Amino acid sequence: MRLLSLIFLFSLYLIAEDIDELLGGFEDNSKVELNVTDVKSKPYRIKLSQQLLYSKAKSPHDGIYSARTSIFFEIKERILDNFKFKANAKAYYDYLYDKNSKEFTKEELREFRDEFWIYDLYIEGALSSNLDIKAGRQVVVWGKSDSIRITDVLNPLDNRLIGMVDIEDLRIPVGMLKFDYYLENWRISPIGIFEQQFTKNPPYGSQFYLSFQKIPSQKEPSSPSYALNVAGEFDRFDLDFYLARIYPQDIFGSPLVDKTSKVDFYGSSFNFVDGNILYKGEIAYFNGLEYLGYRGDYSRFDMLVGLEYNGFRDTKITIDSSKRDLGDLDINLYQSAFRFTRDFLNSTLHANYLAIING
Repeated sequence: MRLLSLIFLFSLYLIAEDIDELLGGFEDNSKVELNVTDVKSKPYRIKLSQQLLYSKAKSPHDGIYSARTSIFFEIKERILDNFKFKANAKAYYDYLYDKNSKEFTKEELREFRDEFWIYDLYIEGALSSNLDIKAGRQVVVWGKSDSIRITDVLNPLDNRLIGMVDIEDLRIPVGMLKFDYYLENWRISPIGIFEQQFTKNPPYGSQFYLSFQKIPSQKEPSSPSYALNVAGEFDRFDLDFYLARIYPQDIFGSPLVDKTSKVDFYGSSFNFVDGNILYKGEIAYFNGLEYLGYRGDYSRFDMLVGLEYNGFRDTKITIDSSKRDLGDLDINLYQSAFRFTRDFLNSTLHANYLAIING
């Protein structure tokens, strides 16, 4: 019997783009007013955010069970004429996980009570009029969907809170060397991946943990991997082709994969705009997958179709649906996602609703 699960998730968070904005409501006669140009010219950015997580689940994950306060620091600095440096880091503290610490497992507390993490750390610039380079810890985005991952395979995800935010905010930067060569409407991007990290999955005890028992961990590999992206941008549509030899990641509903053995990956994706609707599609083929407890190599074929409606002001409605065919294992996995996002107060208050159906 096909197993269907519905995850209802709601997140609401208030973001202050910098300290001046956060303190803007306080009177101070000595304060020097800065115009928009002055703020944007700063080489650094500080962002404070407050996030409340609500869920309909069993205790202790019922109701509002997380109140996370985060601070994000970023610095961008131009070096030489054609190069720039970027680095950022994020730290957070969750009051409710600390207050109710006896109700959570030690693994969950270690992951969610507090954290400090360095994200981007790279240098990028132009080597010539049609050749760019980017070296260091970075994110390389493949694919078109913000909710379901099909061809977006280069960066691991911080998947500890499934569905809370878009994939773009979950990707974990890793050390890469990337070149971009531009030829008319096409971009050719060879990539070397020199830092290997696993996706951060929900910790033991979390409502999103996939097993009643602890899953054995695997040692992160150190051998580099590589990838290639050929992308075309045209009037009203985009088209991408992907090729890579990478380390695979686990997917929901599939047997556990050997994440220390490389696989061959081939994929493609497209976007097409028609008025207020953006149509999207992705396909991916994996060859050489090794599953724990199974003998031999296996293949997998994934596909996705979706649309995004932007006809309402400050509102985005997205529907995506995917199928994963595990080949000789005779397993088909289905996933659909409905996302409703709306911005308020000049994009400082964001409401995000996501419903995911797995089957």
